Amino acid sequence: MTPRKPEPAAEVLSANQCVERTQALLDELEKKRQALTQADSVRRVDQKWTHFRVEWLQREGQLESQCDAHAKDRKSLGLAFEQLEKLMDLYTTHAVQFAGEVGPTFDDVRESISQARAGTGAR
Repeated sequence: MTPRKPEPAAEVLSANQCVERTQALLDELEKKRQALTQADSVRRVDQKWTHFRVEWLQREGQLESQCDAHAKDRKSLGLAFEQLEKLMDLYTTHAVQFAGEVGPTFDDVRESISQARAGTGAR
């Protein structure tokens, strides 16, 4: 579930480019987490999250490589990448627990509301 890190990139991105792209990865991660309850079947969000995780970690690893994030003069950037990966791990745990523990009840509540709506003729 965790892809290998790529080799260091031949060309290094500027610090500004790295910061902006790292922020974009964080924004994407947070948006995906917020969308957990919007899925058609909340009890299956862990499966979709796992696919997202692998693809996202590949892009995150590639960016980390392109940013030379562990160079002495980019220590804070390296720390940001470490924390970003930790956040992904925590969100992955959350998605799995959410799907298994909350998902079935959430889906049942939505279905009950839908049936009640259909019974009243409301939209």
